[in-house]
Amino acid sequence: MRVIAIWNLERSVGKTIAALALAENLATRRERRILLIDADSQGKLTALLHGNPHDGNLMEVLTAADGAYGVSAIQPTFNKRVDLLCGSDSLMDLDMNCMVKEQYRPTALGEMITHLIETDQEYDYVLIDCPPAFNMAAKAVLQAANEIIIPVRLPGFSLNSMGNLVRQVSNIQRVNPSVRLLGCLPTMYSQEKKCQKALEILQINDLPVFKSKIWQVQTKKKTSIENSLILENAATVYKDCYKLMKEVDSEAVFVATEPLFVKGNA
Repeated sequence: MRVIAIWNLERSVGKTIAALALAENLATRRERRILLIDADSQGKLTALLHGNPHDGNLMEVLTAADGAYGVSAIQPTFNKRVDLLCGSDSLMDLDMNCMVKEQYRPTALGEMITHLIETDQEYDYVLIDCPPAFNMAAKAVLQAANEIIIPVRLPGFSLNSMGNLVRQVSNIQRVNPSVRLLGCLPTMYSQEKKCQKALEILQINDLPVFKSKIWQVQTKKKTSIENSLILENAATVYKDCYKLMKEVDSEAVFVATEPLFVKGNA
């Protein structure tokens, strides 16, 4: 079972759309079984899949005495090969709860995944839509994940942004030294010169970068990347993430086991 966190501390970079479209491609084109986990208190992924946090959510899993409890919180979606563990706004309270020493177990998510494997309920992939913060929910996700994808919004990306990205990778490795960076995923890509320059900055550094890109969508009204991509151009994004799916689901990636945060380095 591959556990992949879709991660970036910046907002509106395309984490939710990448998780959702990648899951849909893996399920429909490769017949993989997918568990999607919404670890963001905004709950965008949950809302898009019409999940019901009252029937079970990540906050309940992270505060349960037994990680196996989380299995009962998993819900079906419109795709028979894709299930969901909902997010909820209660995740906003998690950091405060920890400050007053209420129950929180950062290993609970990993225990739930282990329980799925041991009870023959294994998924091919667990894809996690991460919050844009190093908070308690993020800590639990990073401890459970074995691979990371970092969507990078190309418009406005600069050398300073690259420094922040490298710092994020370093901090992730401190939480989980064995996690593997699959690659940075360029989003809001276009043929404009400033966008091409941003891609060059991303590619000349030592972090792996996917060949696949999520193209920028032209909309008449000002919206977030998730709203514009999912609601108005779902077919385009689905096609973009089909290419990503082929990279992620390739045999070469499946057999690779070494940690890879910087090319050539363990």
